[in-house]
Amino acid sequence: MRRTKEDAAKTRAHILDVALRLFGELGYSGASLSKIAAAAEVTKGAIYWHFESKVDLYEQLIYEKSRHSFNELHGILSEQGPAVNKLKQYLVRSFLLLTEDQGFRELQRVIIFKTEQLPELHAQIEQQKNSMRLLLDHLTEVIEEGKKQGSIKNSVVSSELSWEMLAFHNGVSNTWLLFPDSFPLAEKATKIVHHFFESITIN
Repeated sequence: MRRTKEDAAKTRAHILDVALRLFGELGYSGASLSKIAAAAEVTKGAIYWHFESKVDLYEQLIYEKSRHSFNELHGILSEQGPAVNKLKQYLVRSFLLLTEDQGFRELQRVIIFKTEQLPELHAQIEQQKNSMRLLLDHLTEVIEEGKKQGSIKNSVVSSELSWEMLAFHNGVSNTWLLFPDSFPLAEKATKIVHHFFESITIN
């Protein structure tokens, strides 16, 4: 039977879902293409039809499972309106995405806790670092907006606050990913973000 584009797309999506699960269970190094193929009940040839290599599969997995969340979060920072509200909404929404989107949540676990610093992943790691630099620049720009609008104290160093926001976000997110049952993140997200901004905003 001739495979349709829809069949091919379903197979590709299935392989990515299985790869995400195995990367989470076995780590990047432990999840070989043979193991992924066996778990997905496809041949290695089918994997190579869709992906050039294990590295390509990993890179496509990150792209597919994070692009909607990435676009949504950066869209929040790019909206018109009070800068402080955008910064708060960005943090709250980033926390809620972890609790609501299982694929995004599992991907973060894989990237943070299950991926080794391997030479073959150098390009991907550098890309992640570059994305982080761009995020810091974007946060700094919005913080500057807030200072001009009079909602953020002029004594605040914008570039330093952007780093503090990132550290706050990563600390909360990483801890919750390790111990999701220890803290009701979805329920408390708005409250902890409000506390973060209390000392730097002008009421």
